[in-house]
Parts: sequence; structure tokens; C-alpha cells
Amino acid sequence: MERKFDEICRKNGPCWHLYTPGKESDNIYRDRDDFILGMNLTAYFAGKYPEVTLYTFQLMNNHHHYLISGQSDIVREFFDAYQSRLAKILNNHKGYDVYPSGYSLKKIDDSNQFRLNVAYINRNGYVVNKEYTPFTYPWGANMFYFNTPISPDGLYSALPYRVKRSMFHSHDIDCPSHYFMQGDYISPLSYCHVKEAESLFYNAHDYFSSVTKGVEAYKEVAQLIGDTIFLSDNEMYSVLRKISHDKYGTFALTKLDSEAKYELAKCMHFDYHASNSQISRILKMDSYDVNSMFPLTSK
Repeated sequence: MERKFDEICRKNGPCWHLYTPGKESDNIYRDRDDFILGMNLTAYFAGKYPEVTLYTFQLMNNHHHYLISGQSDIVREFFDAYQSRLAKILNNHKGYDVYPSGYSLKKIDDSNQFRLNVAYINRNGYVVNKEYTPFTYPWGANMFYFNTPISPDGLYSALPYRVKRSMFHSHDIDCPSHYFMQGDYISPLSYCHVKEAESLFYNAHDYFSSVTKGVEAYKEVAQLIGDTIFLSDNEMYSVLRKISHDKYGTFALTKLDSEAKYELAKCMHFDYHASNSQISRILKMDSYDVNSMFPLTSK
């Protein structure tokens, strides 16, 4: 695996987790059309910057995650161009007060970090939105990992000119000739190197395990990049049951007294970046009490 990772880096350049801050950020994508625009612009600029290689990504309501390789200055140029065009279109055509945000690059140094970051990114939407699994969230490349390829909906080049213009709100509509559509947007399989990323997992079972388990590993990534939500309610509940058993001798959270619940609430807040609403839901604590412990202005 390390040899494969080294080969990928030699061929495509250093690997990075590019992310924008989600904590206390305003929404960027506010409806389905906004997400479709983001998907198409990702495809567009991936074509404009062949020096960068995308492995996976997810667009969230108020932030972004990209697993990408290339020299850092070109990666930054790619994302600056994306954010600038996105903000301009949303401002001009939707009236949104959106401006390019700051972002960070975290270098990925080995195959284990690569696999962990793929899994972390590909499960991001599922954690926040209960309507999806890590394999169905539509605004990224996650659904294509170790999955039967979805039948394409025709080449982008075959679309009428007016449709292309409406996709990008621009006369500049040129994309690589091999790009193909997936419903309303250009398929990530057209430009994301999914197979190359898959080769760094041992098999499909390894990928599935990475996406659905490894809570402590997700915690490590989330703390590193400052993410605030990274465990679903079910995952958080499982973690708390174990902590409760180790500290208080019971798996039943409902049997804990108030003092124990307050200790677990602090653990959820400080160690797992859980939201106040998640703490209240899982520990069955009054929301007023939780908000008093952790004022919303600090979350």
C-alpha cells in the first residue's frame, strides 16, 4: 500500500485534504439547484486544471471537503477559481451574500492517512443529513466507491448549447470531451480518480469497515481540521455506552444519575465536538440545561 501511495504521489503530486471551515459559517448551498451548480463547477474547474487530481469530495451546506493532489500553489489556484465563480453566480443570480471563504490544506503523508481521509470525506454528508447513507449522499463522489457504475445519461458535449449555458450561467462552457452526465450534473466519474483511490484499500470490505467503523480515527481527523460534527447519533450512542460501562458499570444511559450525565455531556462536547442538540437527544437532558453548560454562542 505504501508503494502504491508513493507511486500516486510521484505521478500526481502531494496529496491534500482541502477543507473550508464549517463552524459558524453561513450556508453556501441553500437548495438543490445550488448543489447542482457546485457539482458542475467542480467538474468544470477539474477540467480547467489538469495538473490537479481529484479522488473524492463532498459539498456540504456551509463547507467543502476535497481529497486532491498536486502542487499546493496549483491546488490553491484551482479552489480559488472555483470559489470565485461560485460566489459570483450565487450573488448575481440568487442574490445570496456569498463570498469566497478561507480554506486549509492538510498534507496526507501515507496510505493509512489517505484511506482515513477518503472514508471521513465520503461519510460527511451522511452524518449531518439523516436522509442519506454514506453511499447515497448525492453531492460528492462517495456513491461511486466500490459500487456498480451508474449508467451515464449521455455525453456533456451532446447537450444543447442553451442547456450548457444554463448549467454554468456563462458563455464559457467548454469541458473535456469525455465528460458525461449523471442526472442534472456532470458525473464525478468523469473527473474523479475513484479507481486509483480504491486501489489503496485492500478490498471493498476494507472500505466498508473504514466508512462505518473507526470512531476514534474520525475523532482524530475532525479535531485536526476543526470539524464539529463527525459522529451520527447511533455512533455517538455506541461510544457513550462503552464509556458509561467503563466508568459507571452500566450500558444503560437512562440509569445514570444527573452527575454522570453531566460528565458524559462534557465528554461529548469537548472530546467529540457533539452539538448541543445531539447531547440533549442522546442523554435525554433538557435543552435548557445543555445550553446553560455550553452557551450556543460558543458552539
